[in-house]
Amino acid sequence: MASEAQVVHEDSTWFSFLGKLHGSLFDLIENFSKSLDDNSNATPRHSNKNVKLQSNYVPDSFTAEIDNYWEFLKVLPWRENWMVCLMMFHLTCLLLIIISRKSANLQYCIFFLLLCCVYFSERLNELAADNHKRFASENFFDSSGLFISTVFSIPIFFNCIVLIVMWLSSAARTLIDVKQRQIRQQQQRQQNSDDKETKKDK
Repeated sequence: MASEAQVVHEDSTWFSFLGKLHGSLFDLIENFSKSLDDNSNATPRHSNKNVKLQSNYVPDSFTAEIDNYWEFLKVLPWRENWMVCLMMFHLTCLLLIIISRKSANLQYCIFFLLLCCVYFSERLNELAADNHKRFASENFFDSSGLFISTVFSIPIFFNCIVLIVMWLSSAARTLIDVKQRQIRQQQQRQQNSDDKETKKDK
């Protein structure tokens, strides 16, 4: 019974941790959605497309003619080799998450690495903008981070959510198993008590 109580306590602590982690992750997603709104309400369209911007970021003309996020997705270079490799990276991460569902420690490492990738995405965006000629046909890396968020951060957030759902499901199954064992033990004790009373009556 002590070990079962310990398991229940650990699971409740785990649920509390996952709840806080779930809240932080969705706070990040909410901040990202706000950045999308800020980008859509950016400066008006410029008639002069030769306006110089800071660093080597993509010119505003890349997004100036885009009215909504769906149109932005349509103009992305989905068929370029580097983009295909990036999508394969996200798919590989998802498959690794599914395959490692029985290895909690490996999933913790994957989750930590994915969050680190998101944390350094801004720096990665700057490096990609400065070196885009080495791998891309043109510079898609805007200063607002809309492009890097779409092709890099959002898929990583999706994989993180998949991990959290798997952890919650595993924790729920563990709690159910513990409760079922408790019920069986109570039934067994009740049956033993009834058997003893029956023997005394005889």
